[in-house]
Amino acid sequence: SMDEIDNLATYYRYTGDLAFVRSEWPMIQRELAYNRAMVDSRGLLVTDGSDGLDWDYYDGPKTGAVTAYNVIYDQTLNDAATMAGAVGDSADAAVYAAQATSLRAAINQYLFNPTTGLYAVSDTQPGSFAQDGNALAIVDGVAPADRASAIAAALRSQLPSTPYGPLPFSSDTGYRQAVSPFVTSEEVQALFAIGDTGAATSLLRTVWGHMDAPGPYFTGADWELVGSDGTPGFGGFTSLAHGWASGATADLSAYVLGVQPTSAGYGTWTIAPAPGQLAWAEGQVPTPHGTITVRWSQRGAGGILQLEAVVPSGEAGTITVPVAPGGLAILHGHTTDGSPVLAVRRGTPGSATVSFAVHSGGRYSVTVTREVSR
Repeated sequence: SMDEIDNLATYYRYTGDLAFVRSEWPMIQRELAYNRAMVDSRGLLVTDGSDGLDWDYYDGPKTGAVTAYNVIYDQTLNDAATMAGAVGDSADAAVYAAQATSLRAAINQYLFNPTTGLYAVSDTQPGSFAQDGNALAIVDGVAPADRASAIAAALRSQLPSTPYGPLPFSSDTGYRQAVSPFVTSEEVQALFAIGDTGAATSLLRTVWGHMDAPGPYFTGADWELVGSDGTPGFGGFTSLAHGWASGATADLSAYVLGVQPTSAGYGTWTIAPAPGQLAWAEGQVPTPHGTITVRWSQRGAGGILQLEAVVPSGEAGTITVPVAPGGLAILHGHTTDGSPVLAVRRGTPGSATVSFAVHSGGRYSVTVTREVSR
């Protein structure tokens, strides 16, 4: 039920529809009061047989302090704090933010297993681990920044896998051994978040490439579950056009194309592509102000990249591109009122990117070149 608050926060982030948030605010407060009643003396949310079911309902309820549930609770509190500020409820905003800070500390104190280098499924299964809890800990910033890459690497090396993608739980849990596109999308996001574009795109190709390959189960859509043998995970009862399995579409838009809002309703935005070894990407992203259009391409081992972006009037944001130390990035273009824009940045040691602040909508181009000898 916490996901409903996160869904509302996502809707608000993309649309800026504050009136809808106001109409739902009493529900948000009741949900968080319900969640708070489940928190124990350590500051962790605890579930039991009556309320511990998750997306893998067929595995039965997860009990105790479950990492995935607590990380989702952390995100829920932070999302609620943001929306509380937006509706003018400063008191609740402060309370929810403080609760999130305490919860994050408790997760890292009680649920991280230094032996495995991963967060446990729960405190009742301390030696077991799950794909969702660890991936979400990276995505939501629960995992300390200096530990995130090691957690992602440990998850990739220790999680059971198949030719069709990773399994969602360590084998000692006894849970169903099938690939979840829903949960795998969370790992894809985690890999993009730590800058491992190669691993992220490889995982996209493995899981969604299999579902999209010609064959007897091809539907042009994504499956609810993928069996360890590559067939639909529930046999003839499997949904082969399942909404929660389509996260790869959003991941490609947000990370590979690189377009995301940085304030509600795209009042501000970021264009920060993660090209990896891909040759090009292009797409259109709708916003309340109009469409953001982006196309980028790259060639050569030196990382020569060309990005073109068209941003609607009334929006400001940041364009961030990968640049090797000593390389040059040149921004040029025109704002919607015709004013010329020109800026140059050089890559520096210790940083893989450079950024340009764009103060108005318009048409922009960024050219990135390899290191220039001096």
